[in-house]
Amino acid sequence: MKTTILVFTIIFASLFLVNTTTSVANLATSKYDIWLDLNDDGEINIFDVVMVASAYGTTGTPFNKTAALLELQQDIAEHDVAIGNLVKAVGNIEVRLPQTGMISISAAAFGCDDNPLLHGSAYNTGVIITNMNLTMDAYFSAPVQLPHGVTITRITCYWHDPGDAAVICDLLRMNNTQPHRQIIDTLSSPGVAGPGHGSTVSTTTNYATIDNTYQYCLSALIPPKSVNPAGFYWLKYVIIEYQYSS
Repeated sequence: MKTTILVFTIIFASLFLVNTTTSVANLATSKYDIWLDLNDDGEINIFDVVMVASAYGTTGTPFNKTAALLELQQDIAEHDVAIGNLVKAVGNIEVRLPQTGMISISAAAFGCDDNPLLHGSAYNTGVIITNMNLTMDAYFSAPVQLPHGVTITRITCYWHDPGDAAVICDLLRMNNTQPHRQIIDTLSSPGVAGPGHGSTVSTTTNYATIDNTYQYCLSALIPPKSVNPAGFYWLKYVIIEYQYSS
């Protein structure tokens, strides 16, 4: 009887040793499985076993982890598509919003219309155009180049007006099929009581959309020297503002 017990003990111990060795070997080669880490502490240990043991025998609806991941990936993909569509829609709105531009035509761009009687009287200093003649008006012109298809929204003319006459500036256009010039807009100084330095603004124009089958220019009339002691009439520069779609 004692011999039988001894043999059984030896066999049981051998089985336990083999099982322990195998378990240790498995632990050495096993990889961490996130789904077995029930308490999310980054380690699969006795605490996870206790949780399983505590729930042993319970029943319910199983949770398909793979399906949940696939559903999450699908949701993320749909959100990415929705965000992409939103970004595209915002971009389209920005494209349709009108953009603004501006050009400044300085006095240096103006040339005096040829009139022998004004030689030595009509001046372009690069900063202003002026007329030193005592009796005759002087005419100056400057080319204007705007992008095709833009719409003029505002024109501002800067001048010096010392007396009762007025500095007049026309924005004109003309093409080779028309013998006459078309006036897009006319701006002038007050010509009353000599306000001195100032500006005139216009926000309403004819032919406001630029059509570069036409040529465009500014034409300025500078009155003769004022009898007013304040002196000469000047045109300084003109600013043209416009809108366009990008």
